[in-house]
Amino acid sequence: QWYQRRVQGSQSLNASRAQRTSPTTPPPPTPPTPPSPPCSAGARGAPRRMQKHRREIKKMFDKGDRDGDGKLTKEEWHRVLNASGCQTSMEEVSEFFEKMDRDFDGRLSFGEFMGEETPLEKVFKNMDKDGDGTITKEEYTKICKHLTPQQVEEGFAKFDTSGDNKLDYEEFCQMIHKKQAE
Repeated sequence: QWYQRRVQGSQSLNASRAQRTSPTTPPPPTPPTPPSPPCSAGARGAPRRMQKHRREIKKMFDKGDRDGDGKLTKEEWHRVLNASGCQTSMEEVSEFFEKMDRDFDGRLSFGEFMGEETPLEKVFKNMDKDGDGTITKEEYTKICKHLTPQQVEEGFAKFDTSGDNKLDYEEFCQMIHKKQAE
């Protein structure tokens, strides 16, 4: 944003210069505006404010995470909101969780809470070699070399709820969560 304002300011300055020069005199050359480095004076405050804001959110998140497992349940988040004076219904909390729970485990990690890519999303994208949003048995087998073909078949039979012989992201998450619970 700072860079865009700088470019716009430079453009309006050039326009006023052009109006002041006579038609026979070409306008003075405009030096190109270099992109501002991340540590320039204009950009310096924004990352600090963002970091401070993130730390404040993390404090609130940690306050809500009563059991210390690094994830918030709906009940924990409901309690924090209402205790801090933000009267919120469980229905509103459920809607929020539905939007933000990117790994379909019913809880929110801090990354999910902040809208960031989850570790499961990264793993899924790594496995989905053709980028079609699903994992085939072949793609799965290439990554999970320690599994037998029979184990892969059983996993797909159990978690491929659409019956297309592929796992979409939600089916993949359900399989991983089930395995972690065992």
